[in-house]
Amino acid sequence: MVHFAANKFWEHIILLLQLYQNRIIVFFQCYEELEKLAMKKPSFKVAADATKALSLSGRLSGAQLVEIRGGKEDNFADNVFRVVFAKFRFRYQLLLITQDQKIVKDLLALNKNTSVKANSVEAKRINQYGFLSGFFCGCNLSRRKDVRLEEAF
Repeated sequence: MVHFAANKFWEHIILLLQLYQNRIIVFFQCYEELEKLAMKKPSFKVAADATKALSLSGRLSGAQLVEIRGGKEDNFADNVFRVVFAKFRFRYQLLLITQDQKIVKDLLALNKNTSVKANSVEAKRINQYGFLSGFFCGCNLSRRKDVRLEEAF
């Protein structure tokens, strides 16, 4: 949410969220991290970016385009991603939007499980134009060859 092209991303995605009557889920731990970043010295660019992201997420939440889930009792964000994606991939098609290549490798490894039948987990990053792009980390472990944008939400 503090990526330099995040505003462009939201410009692109808002119409699709409205069209498909869907929303983006932001875990409480991510929101909490934004609050911590916003508390840093105002001279730090990340503090200003986090403050903007908090303001925008509040407006998007009010418009029911973003939903904050989870609570203080949950562990750190990466662990929450692992638990939630492992659990809910059986019922839902899930897409993680992140710049963190390490969590992507962990989550895409779920697609290698052969003992269970579940939806493939997908992960995308925001590129410099605000669009979603794949990861080029040698970790393309998706079972699916294509992901239509409307299926990702």
